[in-house]
Amino acid sequence: MEPIEVFKFNPLNGNKLVGKSENLLVDEKTGFHYYISPKPTVNVLIVNDNQEILMTKRGIDPGKDNWDLPGGFVDIGETLEEAVKREINEELRGEVKKIEYFGSFLNRYEYCGVNYHIVDVSFLVKLKTLRGLKPKDDVAGFKFFKLDKIPFDRISFCSIREVLKQYLKRNGF
Repeated sequence: MEPIEVFKFNPLNGNKLVGKSENLLVDEKTGFHYYISPKPTVNVLIVNDNQEILMTKRGIDPGKDNWDLPGGFVDIGETLEEAVKREINEELRGEVKKIEYFGSFLNRYEYCGVNYHIVDVSFLVKLKTLRGLKPKDDVAGFKFFKLDKIPFDRISFCSIREVLKQYLKRNGF
């Protein structure tokens, strides 16, 4: 379901919220506006010396057992770059050396029956070392893929497929 179909009541007083547009709910009694905004996430492209891309296997739904890029939701009070560093540490025990903006991509993320709008912000990342990486948190495993062997049919999210297609295009594939 869309957020506008799920969020029906003003969290401050319980009054009914009325949909005014795709992204706006209003409590007509008090004038309270509840905006439905996209949630930011980060994901990273890590490329080894053999020009292979690191992909993670999801350990949880949505998309359990499918391939993804390392990353996740941005926390309150956190910059995008801080989120990249935290997610790499949480998911792979890696330490970031360099971060470069790659692009932004739209996505949807279903959680508990609500289909949230997402803006994925993608970065090219160099780690201090690729040795000692270990999957943890919601990552079941990871693997480096040759650019012509990326498993597009087993990727969890449409935005991740688009990130990878843009990366391949920019690198002559």
